[in-house]
Amino acid sequence: MEFRFKADGGKFRIVQGFTNNLHEEGVSCRLREPIPTTVSYAYLSVVTDQKQYAVSGRITWINSLGNECGVKLENATTDWKQFILATLNDPRTSLASDRRTPNRRQTNLPIDADKRNSERRFQDLTAETSDDEIQKVKIKKFLRNKATTYTAEMIQSRREWLAELTQTQLKHLAHFSEDPEDFKGKIESPIGVAHVPVGVAGPLRINGEHARGVFFIPMATTEGALITSYTFGSNIVTRSGGVNVKLLKDALKSDPTFVFKSSAQAQSFVTWIETNFGRIKEIAEKTSGHLHLLKAVPMINGRRVILCFHFQTGDAVGMNMAYKATDVVCKMIRDSVDPEEFWPHSSFTTIKKTTAENFVNGYGKSVMADVTIPRKLVERFHTTPEQMERFFLRQLLGSAQGVLFGISAHMANAMTAIAIACGQDAALVANTHCANITCEATRNGDLYFSAYFPSMFAATVGGGTSFGTARECLEILGCYGTGKSKRFAEIIAATAMAGEISLMTSIVNGTYIHAHEIFGKNRPPR
Repeated sequence: MEFRFKADGGKFRIVQGFTNNLHEEGVSCRLREPIPTTVSYAYLSVVTDQKQYAVSGRITWINSLGNECGVKLENATTDWKQFILATLNDPRTSLASDRRTPNRRQTNLPIDADKRNSERRFQDLTAETSDDEIQKVKIKKFLRNKATTYTAEMIQSRREWLAELTQTQLKHLAHFSEDPEDFKGKIESPIGVAHVPVGVAGPLRINGEHARGVFFIPMATTEGALITSYTFGSNIVTRSGGVNVKLLKDALKSDPTFVFKSSAQAQSFVTWIETNFGRIKEIAEKTSGHLHLLKAVPMINGRRVILCFHFQTGDAVGMNMAYKATDVVCKMIRDSVDPEEFWPHSSFTTIKKTTAENFVNGYGKSVMADVTIPRKLVERFHTTPEQMERFFLRQLLGSAQGVLFGISAHMANAMTAIAIACGQDAALVANTHCANITCEATRNGDLYFSAYFPSMFAATVGGGTSFGTARECLEILGCYGTGKSKRFAEIIAATAMAGEISLMTSIVNGTYIHAHEIFGKNRPPR
């Protein structure tokens, strides 16, 4: 195939290449030389054993290396369509629609005719429908090798297949600015990007050990009135001199369990752990240069011992680091003390779940925040410190009756909105939203407000933090990269507490419903 194009008003250039995928309305090309990303139109000369076809069209995508692109044809003739039809039905043709460049693992292998036949890229899946009828669905067999999974062509191909299968239009999923290579390690079988609006709350003054100054907080949400609420709370806090924030603990935990023949053996194992901690620490820390083992706390129950490891994992959440180290250490322990059995997890300290152990003793980062709001400022919002305290006590009693983990108004709102905006694992909100607040009138008649977050997670490296918009939102906060996770944790805690003050104030002064009617009016279309 010859690929002819003109870039930046210059002369036509010709690049040799071959087709990756053929369709009567489009062609995917792999080129021997990269082309500029500014190229928007191409003229192709596709040569077969029998004939040469000249087609042209608009370039719809170019990969990051510039050596692969897709062309949407604008002059598909009858001859071309007949050629495509014959190609799709003939597994012997060299231009079969699923032809791919052999990768290093394939170069010495015979090319399977099954993979060269586009019809074979689908398999029949038989399923029973609700009315007991049998339905056959074509399921596409997408290539799984690492070289092709995260290309724009593969993402587009998978999305178009799904749209055809489900009879839907997926035009919004198709729009994203990230390099498809950046999807690797973050998601499998990608079809596009979900779009969540991002707003900014603030200004919020924070007086922390790691976060000091005035901040504007990016928050991703589709809940109307949420950003307004956090801006209102930030305004109150900032006028009061800012939130005082302190990071108290920073330890990620894992909790393998060991089972022995008797409680006596279990007690001997506890002694063995204390004696050999130095060896355990050395083995664990060899698994990652970013991981430090702080301590190993054994908890005995009959013949069973839960061994609670406390790790520091730098500026990443670090669960993969912790689990890898735990696995290596547990295998060493198994070979040394020969338990009846061991399991790498016991659900004593859990991630993405709530336990009393995490709530009482902390998990991840534990943060404290507080502020004293002057009485005159409270009264400007048509309430008093005494009324705020009374409402808090009623909420406290209701929470006790409902047996809640944590006394708060809506911590999950801040945690989720910041997590989505800043590339955090949103499922960790199951841990981070559990917090305790206090609200009380002081002897001077002011309002004292505090919040304790025992299980905070805040990552500034790894995971989704480097992904397009997430990196930009972290950079808004000055929290992207190494050495920034503690600063980020203090910002999250301060923001969440500002939201608590805002919601409680609006409930006490009777403006809660009115605010949501104004800012949260999102009626479904008729």
